[in-house]
Amino acid sequence: MQHSLPNNCQFVVDGGYLLHSVVWPQRSTYRNVYQGYIAYVLNHYGAGITTAFDGYNTISTKATEQIRKAKKATSSDILFDQHMHITTTTFLANSNNKKSLIDMLSSMMT
Repeated sequence: MQHSLPNNCQFVVDGGYLLHSVVWPQRSTYRNVYQGYIAYVLNHYGAGITTAFDGYNTISTKATEQIRKAKKATSSDILFDQHMHITTTTFLANSNNKKSLIDMLSSMMT
């Protein structure tokens, strides 16, 4: 039995899931990483999706868990642009780096 979606449905993708679903190519620029995210979204969900990046700025269970995880792996703040080469595998362990990446991805996806 094959299931099909109605024509008027729309995907909403969890941005946190998306950040960890795309494999970053080695010896590549951040621009290539951004393009990888966009290609992943288009290949898996199509052009009409909404990606929700949620933040936890207040004290909550989720914020506490993020702080606990951040203590396990740390990274310096990296000031980057889309033409720089990827510098570290721990990039996403730093919440400031992650926010900068989300901001850049958001601007490229709109």
